[in-house]
Amino acid sequence: MIIAVGYRVRFSRGTQFRQWATRTLGEYLQKGFALDDERLKNPPIGTLPVPDHFDELLERIRDIRASEKRAYFRVREIFALAADYQPGFKEGAEVD
Repeated sequence: MIIAVGYRVRFSRGTQFRQWATRTLGEYLQKGFALDDERLKNPPIGTLPVPDHFDELLERIRDIRASEKRAYFRVREIFALAADYQPGFKEGAEVD
């Protein structure tokens, strides 16, 4: 897949932006998310308080992992129900 962000800018700063935007969009499309690693590692220091989104990211990751856990649990339940299936029998065994 080829992704390109095009702007008609002749300055080196515009070229740097196009390269950054293409890289970030490619990462987002490939992984489904994009993180600004530098900003997470080193939040900017200034006069205004900068919101720390690290806790929000951790909470979202925990929520996704819990959802995965529920999905795996359902797969195991379905497998347990299908474990007694034998194609030669007309009726399946009853589950207690």
